[in-house]
Amino acid sequence: MKFALGCRIALLLNIGLLAWPLLAICRYTNENGAALTPSDQTVRDSVTGLVWQRTQAASTMSQTSAASYCASLNLNGFSFRLPTVRELSSLVDFNTSSPSIDSTAFPGTSSNYFWTSTTYQPIPTYAWVVDFYGGFVDFNAMGGDNSVRCAR
Repeated sequence: MKFALGCRIALLLNIGLLAWPLLAICRYTNENGAALTPSDQTVRDSVTGLVWQRTQAASTMSQTSAASYCASLNLNGFSFRLPTVRELSSLVDFNTSSPSIDSTAFPGTSSNYFWTSTTYQPIPTYAWVVDFYGGFVDFNAMGGDNSVRCAR
């Protein structure tokens, strides 16, 4: 039986001293629920139900440009958007750092701030960001340049 990397075995068949995995739970899969392959452009999160752009945008940009970039992104025939702070922070893996994300599911992720669509309410020209160096959440001026990963 073959399971994808990063899957957790949820059910074992034990016969004496032998054990066989019967069910594996994979948090990150391709859009069809199968194991990720190097050619997959998107990642489905089985916990949140969101589908993510697998690789980050090629360059950093302002928050407004990030929202436009995501709105114009089309992968596998679907439109994307800039995620909320709650959505993006759900990708943080506190078991690792620099980057604090599953690097098998999201290869090449930089240990930088990533934009969200959530405005920082006390200062409307700022927006929340997620730092994938250590996994914390912060806010930055919308005109600054940060990394981008889109969701749908």
